[in-house]
Amino acid sequence: RAKEATSRFSTILTENVNIFSLDDGWYAVSLGPYDSAKAFEILNNKLGAKLISPDSFVTDGKNYGEKVWTAGSFDMTDLEKLSNNGTAEYNQNYTFDLNKDILDPSQSNNLLFSNLEELEPLEKAQFFESKLSDFYKKAVQSALFADGVYDSEIDGQYGPGTRKAINEWQIKNAYEATGFLTMSQQSELIKNYLNPLLESGLKVEKNILAGIKIPMLNIFKKPVKINPPIITYEAEPASKIKVFLISQHGDEYDLKILFNAMKDLEIIPSDGKKVLFRNSFELSGKNNELESFFTAVSSNNKVKGFGLQWPIEEDYIAKRLLVKMRLEFESIPGALRERRDANEDQNLNKYLGFELRRPTYSQSGLFIDEEAKIITQSSGLSDCPNITVNGIHKYKIVAENRGLDLALLAPQQVLKPLSFIEYTTTVPKIGEQVVLSSFPYQGKLNRSSLTEGTVRELEDLQGDKRKFRISIPVNPGDSGGGLFDLSGNFIGLHLAEPSTTNLDAQIVLKAREITKFLGEVGLSELKRSYRAEPLDLRQIDSMANRVTALISCWEQY
Repeated sequence: RAKEATSRFSTILTENVNIFSLDDGWYAVSLGPYDSAKAFEILNNKLGAKLISPDSFVTDGKNYGEKVWTAGSFDMTDLEKLSNNGTAEYNQNYTFDLNKDILDPSQSNNLLFSNLEELEPLEKAQFFESKLSDFYKKAVQSALFADGVYDSEIDGQYGPGTRKAINEWQIKNAYEATGFLTMSQQSELIKNYLNPLLESGLKVEKNILAGIKIPMLNIFKKPVKINPPIITYEAEPASKIKVFLISQHGDEYDLKILFNAMKDLEIIPSDGKKVLFRNSFELSGKNNELESFFTAVSSNNKVKGFGLQWPIEEDYIAKRLLVKMRLEFESIPGALRERRDANEDQNLNKYLGFELRRPTYSQSGLFIDEEAKIITQSSGLSDCPNITVNGIHKYKIVAENRGLDLALLAPQQVLKPLSFIEYTTTVPKIGEQVVLSSFPYQGKLNRSSLTEGTVRELEDLQGDKRKFRISIPVNPGDSGGGLFDLSGNFIGLHLAEPSTTNLDAQIVLKAREITKFLGEVGLSELKRSYRAEPLDLRQIDSMANRVTALISCWEQY
């Protein structure tokens, strides 16, 4: 059957025809790969022309096994030999694009060879809709909004507002009102949405240096700046839209370094989404003047992506261009930049050629519960207009005790920390070794650090027994850091004195005072720890790193 189907396909179709083996003894005959929009367009065209089987559908290919045949690669007699040879070497030279997660294979396994022709049109539309990515759903919502039938949030969630808009669009265009778009209807809707781009003049930019092929407006000529791994295009003459190509050799480690370097660039407004996935990231931001979107993917030892920045007054064209760019971004051979050494990793933002947003100052804090609330030193924070944690999440002060120099922070969105502190009621002894977990270099190391110290006195220099004194070297970001004993139990909060850099005069607020403060503001006390066995520093560092937060103060964010 595979032989018959592929022999027929390879003679009547111009697309790349492949055969993949499947675990259950079947074979998948595949066309492509394409980007998601193109795949659905080809599916509809081929079905309409009756060139492919009526039960054909779009998949991301994740459940495919080895590729055993490609059109023109060898004869069908060779395929028959391979199908009976368990030791044969197969050609698996294929890749998928940025939108490869369009379908969830775990949900489509049972439908892989089901007869979709037997489904009613509404059922078929519901099936295909369930496989759409959030991005594609946002594109549909944007198109409905542009058509004047949708006025809710563009969030990729199909609620009652989206269903109502789809119904209105279907009635307006003489379709049956089902609230679910068929593939051909989606193609028509998106095509109409993107039409203004064609009127503005569109081209495909093929940048051999970066190894990227991507649609752009004709108003973009040649690059104006190349700062590996970023190439910048500026429109001319009147538009202020900018396009950025991202290209470098590297893997998921390099992707993470690039994400950390880019998330504080001034070209990306702070109010937006900054998300790092296993092999990709998305950075977006918006303020009263401009909006930006950046994305990159790690694949085949290369990191590639793009960015778009535009002034708010050019939303109409820019947001359509963003949809077009995401749907048709293509990686071709080549990459712009190779990482040279570890020092370059740490200072990548110096190579990007853009200004960085910098906080006024940074200090440390500690997660105290599953709702990601934080305790830290309050000095100066009450005068801070914008507070973030770990450079991304917005926080606010919800309680303070000026006498203890203690502040309680809460996130302005729902968060869940990796872990939170557990304290011991055991009082440390004079001369006992302790460790401070903090961000001494104000976040430049991208993780907390441990510093070893010694308990000197069970009260502060003024005799306040709510605190104790330690001997430990300190840096500006240490304030609000957590002190732990050698069993990894939390014992106090470091309170920095700006006028005191004497390592023997460092003050710590006892854990029991923090627990008492939490009770006074209506919260549960800190979780108790009964751990008594000593841990090595690596174990303490791992535990402390999960509960220590970087707190930053910004004039504008």
